[in-house]
Amino acid sequence: MSPLLNVQKASLHFGSLIALDAATLSVEPGTITGLIGPNGAGKTTLFNAVTGYARLTSGEVTLDGSRIEGLAPHAIAKKGMARTFQTSAGFPNLTVWENLMVAGCSRSSESLLGSIRGRRNWSDEEHAVDKAAEYQLRRLGLSDLRDRLLRDVSIPDARLVEIARQLMMSPKLLLLDEPAAGFGPEKISLLTRVLRTLNEQGTTVLIIEHNIRFVVELASTVFVLARGQTIFGGPASDVTRDKEVQRNYLGGAHA
Repeated sequence: MSPLLNVQKASLHFGSLIALDAATLSVEPGTITGLIGPNGAGKTTLFNAVTGYARLTSGEVTLDGSRIEGLAPHAIAKKGMARTFQTSAGFPNLTVWENLMVAGCSRSSESLLGSIRGRRNWSDEEHAVDKAAEYQLRRLGLSDLRDRLLRDVSIPDARLVEIARQLMMSPKLLLLDEPAAGFGPEKISLLTRVLRTLNEQGTTVLIIEHNIRFVVELASTVFVLARGQTIFGGPASDVTRDKEVQRNYLGGAHA
C-alpha cells in the first residue's frame, strides 16, 4: 500500500539558516503517526511546508500519490489535508456551533450557478452542514458546549473545537500541531479516546507532540526530527530505545 503522505528529502533554507535538511516522513492510510523532536528541530516547519504555508527549497511531497509541494494552502486543503495550529483558531465571538457551520460551508452557493439555483440550494446546503456540525459535536463530546461562545470555553475544549472545525472538511489526512498542550491528565485521556475513535472511524492522523507517552500510546509509527533531519522512523514501541533518539532528544537519563 502506498503512503497517504510521503515526504522525501525535504529541505528548507532561510538564508544561512537550515530549518529542514533532507527530512523524510511517510504516513500510511488509516494510521496515527507521531512526529517528535527537540524544540527547534523543524517539526512545525515541516508541517508548514507540507500544508503550503512555507515553500521548500528542495524535495518532494505527495498526498495520495499527487505532488503538492509548492501549492497554496487552500489548494492543498481541497485535496484532502486539514491541520490545526499550536494556537487554536476560530471566531471567538461566535458560538461553538456557529464556528463549525462556518468551517463546513462551501462557496458553491456563492457562485453564479449557486445564485441561479437560488434559495432552495442554499437551504439544502445549510441543512447538510447543520447535520455535519451536530455529528462532529457528538463525536468529540462537545454537544454541551454547542451554544457557548468560543471565547468562553476552556483551552482544552477550544482545541477540541478546532479539531471539530477541521473535521467539517472530511479530510483524508488530519495534521495536529501540539493538540495536548494545556491539557491536564483527565483531558489528555479524553483526547486520547477521541483520536482513537476518529482513527477507528477512518481518519488518518499525523501528530506533532512533546508528550512522548501520549504519542507512543496513540501512534503506530513515530518519526523523530533533530536539526532538521529525520533521525528515526519506525514503530512507536522502538523509539525510546533508539540510541540516536536518546542522544539527540531524550538525554542521558534515558540512555
